Amino acid sequence: MNRRKFLEYLAIAAAAGTLGAVGLDYYATRDSRTVNTSTSFSSSTTNAFSNYPPVYSEFLNWLGSVAKPYAGEPVNIALEDEATPRAIQKRDVDFFTASQINSQYNIQPYQLLLQQISLMVNTKSSSYDVFEVDHQDVSFFKDSILSPTQLAEKYPDLTYEPFKSIDFQQLPWSVLATYPPTVIGDSPASQATPTSSSSDQIVFIPLDLPIMVQIYRDDIYKSRGLSAAANWSQYLSNAKALDQSTSIRFGTSSGAGPTVSAVYEFANHLASFGGQLWEFDGTQLTSGLSSSQALSALENFASLVPYSDPASYTYDWSQVATDISRGYASAGLDWYDYSYLLESPSTSFVAGEVGFAQNPSGPMGSFSTYGGGGIGVSAYSKHPEAAWLWLQWATAYGTQLMMVTDTFHVLPTRTAVLQDPSIQNSLNGSDYQALQVASQIWKTNDVFALTPFPKWWNALNIIDFHLSQVFANLETPESSLQTMVQQIEKLGTLIF
Repeated sequence: MNRRKFLEYLAIAAAAGTLGAVGLDYYATRDSRTVNTSTSFSSSTTNAFSNYPPVYSEFLNWLGSVAKPYAGEPVNIALEDEATPRAIQKRDVDFFTASQINSQYNIQPYQLLLQQISLMVNTKSSSYDVFEVDHQDVSFFKDSILSPTQLAEKYPDLTYEPFKSIDFQQLPWSVLATYPPTVIGDSPASQATPTSSSSDQIVFIPLDLPIMVQIYRDDIYKSRGLSAAANWSQYLSNAKALDQSTSIRFGTSSGAGPTVSAVYEFANHLASFGGQLWEFDGTQLTSGLSSSQALSALENFASLVPYSDPASYTYDWSQVATDISRGYASAGLDWYDYSYLLESPSTSFVAGEVGFAQNPSGPMGSFSTYGGGGIGVSAYSKHPEAAWLWLQWATAYGTQLMMVTDTFHVLPTRTAVLQDPSIQNSLNGSDYQALQVASQIWKTNDVFALTPFPKWWNALNIIDFHLSQVFANLETPESSLQTMVQQIEKLGTLIF
């Protein structure tokens, strides 16, 4: 499928899927662009940061000292509609107060954002100064950014400190900041294979750490003597017990629609059975879906069909969360950072009644799919200096420290943030249950990541379509996998 066809596919998918899932879309009622008004900057502005942790206050004071030549400049930023981008937007008043740079945010669902960024790089447009991409899409956009390595060398006076891999979670750094990735295998990070083929130039800076976890109706589970599933058998048993019961309409809900959401959800099953999407020989990839582990994983995934919302074969992750928030489904596998929406009375009918736990275990254990992205300064930006300052602020230690305890409770990509004494006590509260679960999963490194490569979109269209067909009872797991492998082979040689 060529790029033009793919963009058409994205537009159709967005209209039919993402835009249709407005039930939980808390953000749909908010203006997606925030334009700050200019005010004069003076040294007294630093008083605004006096109550912040020293590490953040020091960064903001440095920012104010170097940003004066760029006061009033606009920085157009394109981000995915998720918790971390929203948390960054919420804190933007700090960036503006220090720098007087006007940050303008365009925050869109994944598929719409991908369409916009694809159009931008194809036309070499300066419409965005900074943009986000998912880790699976790095190969398509790595040549359309200004490497942070290059930016630090070109603007040493505008560089607070160099970005270092040791400061970040290993897996996101390996699939976002380097290409080819420094860890490959499409298997859990704890089992992934290191490679020495990475570039010296940093690509994208890891922005967030969304992983899929088990989300369930804690109140209903307790009333029926159930608990969060420790394994897939128990997860299926819970779904059977509650499906079409007096307590709930559906035992579970699944994001098995013909979009990337199906691949993300299936990957939780695949990793737990010891399977992987790809087998690797140096820089060459071949399908790993002909394995017995892949078949067992897909059979396990398909076993949920009778007890899932019947529309699951059309759903993405936002619609799974909508099912839970409206009281339709008792459980689902979804992103941990949807917790704010599920726990907020303004966006959920079941606030205070939702529990979070690690995913059910298979023969190889419990694993969670990573869905994070990274940000970079566009190669076509007309304001690279201001954009470079914004990127450093958005990913700074101090900024991440503040966002942990902000409304969205996002998990930081910098590993040391959660160990900071200033927030240790805060994390013990009940409001942080989802973050605690996600943090523990990252500590054990039982996280599954997709591998970016140039023909990924072509392969994705094959895999997600047939996964959806299985959930619609139009294909068996065995025939579906066979078809996937055959169609992937027709794509020709797959390489980084």
